[in-house]
Amino acid sequence: MPRFAANLSYLFHEVPFLERFGEAAHAGFRAVEFAFAYEYRINEVVAQQREHRLEVVLINAPAGNWSAGDRGLASLPGREHEFTASIANALQYAQALGCTRIHVRAGVLPQDADDAERERRMRTYLRNLRFACDEAAAQGVTILIESINPRDVPGYLINKQAQAHSVRSEIGTSNLKVQMDFYHAQIVEGNLTETVRRYLP
Repeated sequence: MPRFAANLSYLFHEVPFLERFGEAAHAGFRAVEFAFAYEYRINEVVAQQREHRLEVVLINAPAGNWSAGDRGLASLPGREHEFTASIANALQYAQALGCTRIHVRAGVLPQDADDAERERRMRTYLRNLRFACDEAAAQGVTILIESINPRDVPGYLINKQAQAHSVRSEIGTSNLKVQMDFYHAQIVEGNLTETVRRYLP
């Protein structure tokens, strides 16, 4: 039976973020997810979760400077220390919220990236994901990666399910999984029925 979580980053925008927990509970949701809540203190977020008896099923790790164009840090050479700090921060929030899944965004390639640069970014991505998985495993947390369509996020490192699953296979840890977003999958690949049949297991 499907279970549904309200994504507080997209829903209930008629109220401030912290009030969206109550709106989700009032709408009948028992679980929520959200991308980023790092501008709020952990105890503020936890208080809303507990008051409304909601499970937090997914958060994102910090993705860098969003207003400057960052869409994740994991594949960015030279910013490994920032990535390490982002994982530590995400794990603190996850632990406090009892959340067992963290989405780690890959980041975008430069517009003029050639094959060599793409390969360099992929090596950084794999190295950083191994670190994230090792850190998360001690806390019982699963790291999620996602293919994102290039129309909405031009230059995003991973665009197709096969790419994401190739990364998952190469890392080879049980706490790295692929988050299949039907929206992105339909835009890039279509044929969702076959895609689900192939990758759901």
